[in-house]
Amino acid sequence: MRYPVPVEGFRQRPVELETAGLLSGARLLQNGEPAAKGPKRGSFTLIRDDGTEVIARVRPSFLVDPVPAIQIGDQQVRVVRAFQWYEIAWLGLPILLVFVGGAIGAGVGFAAAIVNASIMRSDRPAVLRYLQIGGVSVLAVVAWIVLAAVLLRALGR
Repeated sequence: MRYPVPVEGFRQRPVELETAGLLSGARLLQNGEPAAKGPKRGSFTLIRDDGTEVIARVRPSFLVDPVPAIQIGDQQVRVVRAFQWYEIAWLGLPILLVFVGGAIGAGVGFAAAIVNASIMRSDRPAVLRYLQIGGVSVLAVVAWIVLAAVLLRALGR
């Protein structure tokens, strides 16, 4: 998903953030084209409207948030609003599997929480987002039960 980056000095050369895909990391785009790689991992070189170059860094934000934090020069840029407490509680419900499901529960719970965070960041209506997150959370519990049963059967218990 792409998000415009609201930062001064890039009106003629707008900057966008493209969130990470399954096999690729998050990246910055300028004028719709991938920005040049910067000197360090996770950094990009952007060109301001006045022609000067500036280094931008993409850093992970909240644990499961698919939209990273961006630093352009020495300025922190907020691309999207932070999750509200009730959104974090709702999307993080599957993480409770850690307490009852051990390592399998932790893996399934965190995977479901990451999917839930992506759903929460989507532009779907709020009711639909919450219903989908509830469905993913229920599926996470079902997946944990199935995986645990398969593992126990494989171990002969």
